[in-house]
Amino acid sequence: MVGDFVTNMAGDSRVNARFKDMKGPDVEKLKSNLADQICDATGGPCSYLGRDMKTTHKGMKITDAEWNATVENLTKALDKNNVARQGPERAARPARADEGGHRRPVSE
Repeated sequence: MVGDFVTNMAGDSRVNARFKDMKGPDVEKLKSNLADQICDATGGPCSYLGRDMKTTHKGMKITDAEWNATVENLTKALDKNNVARQGPERAARPARADEGGHRRPVSE
């Protein structure tokens, strides 16, 4: 699922400029952190031990358009991999900014 999400982000011109300078080891670290975070959020057996999202994204000035693109890309990956829309898995499905989603806890 994470591989699909990262592929979606890399192919999306609305957000891929943020990742263009990442080297192979950095991409693998991102994938590992995302896997742990999503697994943790969906009630899986793993624990996310990385930085909180506000700290990680501090100063990035993520726009609503970028947030919406990220949510869309994550939703596509979740759907492709048949992650349920109800139950603990719902925690991994943030809402778009124009659908009541609030990105402020992630980035300011």
